[in-house]
Amino acid sequence: MDLFVVTLVVSVAWAIVALVYLLAQIIFKIRFVYPDSVPEKDDVIIRTLADFQYFHNLSSEAKIRFVKRVRFLAMDREFEGKEGLEVTDEMRVWICASIVQITFGFRKYDVAGFQKILIYPDIFYQPQIGKMVKGYASRDGIAFSWKDFQEGYLDHKDNLNLGLHEMAHALHFVAFRKSGKSSEFADQFTDWIAASRADYLVLKSGEDQYLRKYGGTNVHEFFAVCVEHFFETPEEFKIEKPELFQYTSFLLNQDPTRTQQDYHPDENSPAWRKLIKKVGGNPYRVQNDWDDRMIFVGLTCLIPMSMITEEYVLNYLDKLIIVLVLALLGLAILPWMKKIGRYSYALIYALFCLFGIGVTSFTLLLTLNEILPAKEYSEIYPIKEVRYNNHNNSKYLIPEGDKYLRHIHILEYRSPIEPNPEKLEIYFRKGFLRIPKRIGMRVIYGKPKPEDVQTTNY
Repeated sequence: MDLFVVTLVVSVAWAIVALVYLLAQIIFKIRFVYPDSVPEKDDVIIRTLADFQYFHNLSSEAKIRFVKRVRFLAMDREFEGKEGLEVTDEMRVWICASIVQITFGFRKYDVAGFQKILIYPDIFYQPQIGKMVKGYASRDGIAFSWKDFQEGYLDHKDNLNLGLHEMAHALHFVAFRKSGKSSEFADQFTDWIAASRADYLVLKSGEDQYLRKYGGTNVHEFFAVCVEHFFETPEEFKIEKPELFQYTSFLLNQDPTRTQQDYHPDENSPAWRKLIKKVGGNPYRVQNDWDDRMIFVGLTCLIPMSMITEEYVLNYLDKLIIVLVLALLGLAILPWMKKIGRYSYALIYALFCLFGIGVTSFTLLLTLNEILPAKEYSEIYPIKEVRYNNHNNSKYLIPEGDKYLRHIHILEYRSPIEPNPEKLEIYFRKGFLRIPKRIGMRVIYGKPKPEDVQTTNY
């Protein structure tokens, strides 16, 4: 089979797979994520959260966004009751509200680490650590004692909230896993760990008078305890530990002291501006969906790229080298992409460079090369032989000196050949890329001398 046909088939297959995936995502989001209101479900959520102080403080617009997120998570997550406990809508709503609370500052709130949720009626035995616990979080999911989960939201000022505590652990695991959907958080978490180390050591030594002593157990518990204090007594936290509070606010992209502003941080404050300057911008403001679309566009561009370059003096290796060279431009923006929390996985970044940058930019350059004015000229060569390919019934006119033999597709002649072809004239167009493109060809015939021209079948 002709190599061009193989390339075309592979390109079409890639494009179909990418298109199906994109359409599936769009249909799912339109059906489950985009609707601002699903009355029969939203009414249940609003009634259930009547005593949820965090939700109560939000504006009407922010409440719609909060309810929308709870609705999506309640449908998307897997809930399982343990020890005979039956999972109710109230449990689903409250647990999802806890997830939304801690991730309300994220654009990509659908983070990994919350997928499977186990609910026990009371404290339960955790075999991995060998003791009775109120809650447990791992890379696979979260487990709660429903009794203790409820108690965490009954007193809003005791800095004890099992839901937030275990959600913080799940986010911690997300930071280690560096999921693409939550990589904004993952990248900032490293800065938070470094900035909070001094406070952690003070708590570990037993000298801290504000944070709960349990936070000194290890870094995981320290972060979870900080999150509990951040949401339960934010004003006191801000006074006692202003720098740690600011870093936590920046990490979660919200400020619980600003109840009249839907918890939006004060981005004009000197402390916030200092952090913005340090990290080079607010990562949660960067709309990073464009990169996934760039990969999709690159996959789709494989077809027109293959077609456009069919008449260029480029073989498949030349095209691959050009795409790879352009893909290397991705290395130039790698520091910035790391800064905004993109491309934790080398494979994803490689796909972005190859298709998003390499193929897409090459197709764009070729398109401009076709549109902009160009020089046209012709070249004439004596014909050495006529070469036939019996596999696809094509014929090639090989000039003396084997000119363009590396790019034999340029020498393909599609019209019938009369006896005694003597010379080959090829018409080219050369645009700003300076790569010749064949725009036509003709055969100049001489007197019949069949012994002068070889005919080869293969």
